[in-house]
Amino acid sequence: MVNTPPQYTSIFVLCKFFMWSNCERKKNFHFPILSIYYKAYTIIFSLVMNTIILPLITEFWTGLGIAITSIMVDVVWDDVSIRVETLDSAILIGMHGKNIAIFQHLLSRMIERKTAKFVHVHLEINDYMKLKDEKLMQFIDSKILLIQSKWGSIRIPSLTPYERKKAHNYIAELAIIWLWTQSEGEWIERILVLSYTGVILPISQTDHIIPTKMEPIISDDGVGI
Repeated sequence: MVNTPPQYTSIFVLCKFFMWSNCERKKNFHFPILSIYYKAYTIIFSLVMNTIILPLITEFWTGLGIAITSIMVDVVWDDVSIRVETLDSAILIGMHGKNIAIFQHLLSRMIERKTAKFVHVHLEINDYMKLKDEKLMQFIDSKILLIQSKWGSIRIPSLTPYERKKAHNYIAELAIIWLWTQSEGEWIERILVLSYTGVILPISQTDHIIPTKMEPIISDDGVGI
């Protein structure tokens, strides 16, 4: 296991000891005081992690010859969100965003090696994932319209595990009566099934669930999301 550099280790230990010692010394320790120390520790921890991570990933992109416009890092415990603005987005994103997963893995391992702490990295390149999610939700909305107009089930292939999870959560949040989802199949053949057993509605009566943020630009089977 790779050790954390001494200057960072001492800061991590100091932050943790600061909270522990104050909790132990005060017999009448109240929740509001604990909350203040917790928030203070969280802020200090995030600042320390930022001082480690930002130079590390900046050097990483520079070494690859990627022209970076800006980098923003947000750390909440084990979750590290990295937002990159670049003119070389095509290189970083790749076909259907496949390169993002690769870079996320590399950055996770680099940060873990530097800090000796497990982290989960979320990488955003020029808002690609945000736009991708919007397109996915719009695609799901179109399927909801279709199933509400004819009853029964629709099988939706070509979604990644991440996209299926997002679809499940999105439909659950809509809370449309008699509409539910499930996943069927195994491994790469696993698909999303959308089912509806409620009152059949004309398309015109279901327009309220269609977002107006962007025009649909994906194929009917979801390929290209």
